[in-house]
Amino acid sequence: NESCYVSFINGISYDITQNFSRADVFEYDFIPKDKTIGVFGFQSTWVNQQKPETVIIPEYWKDTELQPNCINAGYISMGESKALKSTNNINLEFPDTENSAMVFYGYHPYTNSTDITIDDLSRGPKIAIDIDSTMVTTKDYLYTDSVPAVPTGNRTNINLPFKHALSLVHFKVFTNDAKYSDNNCPLLTQITITTKNSQTGWMYIKDGSIGANPDAEEKRTITYKLSRPFPIYPKKDEKETYTDAKFL
Repeated sequence: NESCYVSFINGISYDITQNFSRADVFEYDFIPKDKTIGVFGFQSTWVNQQKPETVIIPEYWKDTELQPNCINAGYISMGESKALKSTNNINLEFPDTENSAMVFYGYHPYTNSTDITIDDLSRGPKIAIDIDSTMVTTKDYLYTDSVPAVPTGNRTNINLPFKHALSLVHFKVFTNDAKYSDNNCPLLTQITITTKNSQTGWMYIKDGSIGANPDAEEKRTITYKLSRPFPIYPKKDEKETYTDAKFL
């Protein structure tokens, strides 16, 4: 059979229909230039080559079914073009087998294979995460879910649609005190929260699920100092006016 090579493009999205928002650390809808992602690729087969959704998704994470050259392969973002370039300049091919297909899992930030652990074959590998005390310095942990692909011609362009794994917390602050007006109201300078769980844990590459370190001593009380004071406006019946602060 004629070889079919694989190339990747990327994008970042979030589901605004949920009751929560995903973290919005990256400013654009693509992986920033020179950032590295990791990709795992499984050998698989298709039921209907015209419908990638019929590709068989592996139930368990078996290293023996991973495609050579796609075992935690590193790819660097080219920026606005959304193209991804192999860190080792390796050409990735579909298996030369009947009904050949592949299933990919992408994640960010890239983690060396020695730091990736597997404790449950049905959930696959996980990487360590650490949530900083400010949104600006916290890494934006991303995942793709399963991305099935079938060969088309001699090169197949595969889109890796990344999602945010971390939630974004909104604080809506207002006052009901009648003595305040829009021109005379208190100022918000900082917000202090105590985390229910520790700020360290892990992310499963397969589905982006987050687990917290069970060590209760790692719970943190975090004070977010705002870059500038925010007015705490009176709440009005005809118009809801509030200060909207966002933090991880």
